[in-house]
Amino acid sequence: MTATTPVGKIVELLTGVGYKQLATPLDIAGLKFEFPAAFLGTGSSPDLIVVCDTAFEPEERVRNKIQSIARALDVMMSRRPLTAILAGPRPGTATLDAISKVCRVLPIGVALTGRGGRAPKLAGCPDATQASPNDGRNRRPDGRTSATDRRP
Repeated sequence: MTATTPVGKIVELLTGVGYKQLATPLDIAGLKFEFPAAFLGTGSSPDLIVVCDTAFEPEERVRNKIQSIARALDVMMSRRPLTAILAGPRPGTATLDAISKVCRVLPIGVALTGRGGRAPKLAGCPDATQASPNDGRNRRPDGRTSATDRRP
């Protein structure tokens, strides 16, 4: 079955690489948290990943849900890192800043279909099969390749 929604494609991608999908709503510290999808990392990656669809929920609601689940994890003294994947329209800077204070944030926009039967590629994520135009060095938006590269 091929997923047609951005959240469905994210679910397909994460389950395909070994993340365990959780039943929703999540129950943490006696509180229920409703997300379109949630995952647990396996092996050396113990992350709790929540997926939000910003096309169907206001920014403020997404921010409140993520901050609330982060607080619940803190109350439970969880050592599990929290990651939020935001599918749909990119939230404003203030919302992203607020969310990034409590967890890792991956705003991806929309999911694109894969080519040649491979897993779908997420918008904004590099395709590992493409050659890098800068010889493998990651360039920052200002064009520098590292903190030691000082350009005027």
